Amino acid sequence: MRKICSVLLQLVIVVLFFIPQSLSAEDSFVATLDHDEVSVEEVATLTLSLKTEEEKEVPLPSIPRIPGLLIFYKETRQVLSPQGGKVSPTKEFVYTLHPETVGPKTIPALGIHLEDHFLVTKPLLLNVLPQVSQPTREKRATSWTEDIGSRQDSLPPKSFARVVVDNPKPYQNEPIRVIVWAYATVPFQYKGLKEGTPPKEALQLREVEGDFVPHEETETKEGEIYYGRSVEEQIWVPLQSGPLTLAFGELSLLLKTEGRQLFDRSFKERLPAGDFWSHGEAVSLKVDPVSLQVRPLPDENRPDDFSGAVGEFKISTSLDKTELEIGESATLKLHIYGKGFLKEIKAPSLGKFPFASSFQSRASDRLTRGKTSFVGEKTYEMILITDRAGNFTLDPISFSYFNPKIHKYRRIVTRPVSLAIRERVATALAAPAGREKTEPELLGKDIYYIKSELGTLSTPSSPLFANSFFWGIQCVPLLFLLFSFLGRSYQLYLSRNVVAIRRRGAFSTSQARLKKAQLYLTAGRFQDCAREAHEAILGYLGDKWGVPMGALTLDQIEARVGTSGGDEVLQKNLKGCLETLQAIQFASGQFGEKELRASYELSKGVLQQLEKIDLSLL
Repeated sequence: MRKICSVLLQLVIVVLFFIPQSLSAEDSFVATLDHDEVSVEEVATLTLSLKTEEEKEVPLPSIPRIPGLLIFYKETRQVLSPQGGKVSPTKEFVYTLHPETVGPKTIPALGIHLEDHFLVTKPLLLNVLPQVSQPTREKRATSWTEDIGSRQDSLPPKSFARVVVDNPKPYQNEPIRVIVWAYATVPFQYKGLKEGTPPKEALQLREVEGDFVPHEETETKEGEIYYGRSVEEQIWVPLQSGPLTLAFGELSLLLKTEGRQLFDRSFKERLPAGDFWSHGEAVSLKVDPVSLQVRPLPDENRPDDFSGAVGEFKISTSLDKTELEIGESATLKLHIYGKGFLKEIKAPSLGKFPFASSFQSRASDRLTRGKTSFVGEKTYEMILITDRAGNFTLDPISFSYFNPKIHKYRRIVTRPVSLAIRERVATALAAPAGREKTEPELLGKDIYYIKSELGTLSTPSSPLFANSFFWGIQCVPLLFLLFSFLGRSYQLYLSRNVVAIRRRGAFSTSQARLKKAQLYLTAGRFQDCAREAHEAILGYLGDKWGVPMGALTLDQIEARVGTSGGDEVLQKNLKGCLETLQAIQFASGQFGEKELRASYELSKGVLQQLEKIDLSLL
């Protein structure tokens, strides 16, 4: 009985010990708003916090469309929070809410799928007022200053450029890896780098194999968050010692400014520059030059065969055949590879070959990008034609280089290669020994026969000038010149009438954009698909009417389509398609693949209906 009680007591202790851990290890998904009340001109921040016992891969939560409220995804950040006596990771999904109309806005319950269960948040209520009272505004002044993301939405975008050099004090002939970074407070597109004047003291390596992989990071500067991305990678080799200055010119970026609704007339006064549905600000950033101090290569203990290689290298030799006959050829390869630049070095001495004649055929080199550096390779090939039988050994080949890490010269030597050369074996086609070779005897010559019959005789034909087929052949060049003249005249007419050209190719251009949108849809790139489908419709109407896309408004489109013979169903479908595609571009999280596919199919039908009416009458 005592043993049973002891076992039961131990079980109770174990259960009580593990209950708090199991409860604390439960996952949670919570939605919070930084403000319960905002005005129409203000922005609220919605944060979805996911707490898990261990880091898990989760998709971006999908937020449904809320009337009168624009929702834009901002960022995903990772924080650590104490939970159950341990530090558990918390992933936060941040969204910005832009009110459009006054009144209460209900944010429904949002869910997210984990590996074995489904988490749901509680619904939230956001009250949108025409104007927030002054006491309420003063009360939350501190919280507004702490919310950097909301403050950045109202401030003009800022940006700067930075250059990172992996080795500011290189040796002569030691490659330098230079990376140009761009930072901005808003998302941006990289447009290119206007390079400065290259210095005479350095050589830029342009033929580098492998794609440049950009990296991203965030940086806080003067209270603002900057999004950074590496945009350019350059590799330089200093040719002489002393001071070296690398100039980079200007960096071109396109900063994404705040997006508005598709046909919101107020955005034209606030943000006059930009596109029809969004706004981008082009900026040029001056990249500061980089000053380096190139160290000379030491003269102490410099090998006689040193030819300027700086880095860390290995060397190897190989023969394609090690057993040969006299008169056969073999290819000797010398391979030098490692971290460094090898293009300008001299070929090492391959030695002499008393058993063969040597012919150096070619030397090849290449430069390949690595994760942290790059790899240089150089291969020398030599053809050996054997002329002596026996067993021979290729002498080791040495190569000298300077190692910048240990600041010393190093010499590496290849391993010896053995080969066997034997006498040529007589083949079966050779003449037998002791028998002289005789020339073939000529028995006769070819016989050429002469015709004995004349064949069929015919009467003389009519003169060539009296033949109609002859004159038909002569008229072909004249007809060709006539049609060429007419075609050229028509091309000149079309080149002077740009509107007619765009009008004729409007439908084919729109179909090409729809095919591109379909490829984006198959690849899961919903924003790109919506953008291409949207441009297909607007570009078609702009080409038909001879106006740019940025000059079109919804009222103009409806009026012109109605005047050209479009019915109410076509006008309704056209308006709904444009608005839905625009909303998907800047709030893709609110729509799924089903809605995007339906809008894509609707855009195809709308273009087919627009092609049936005559839009060129206006």
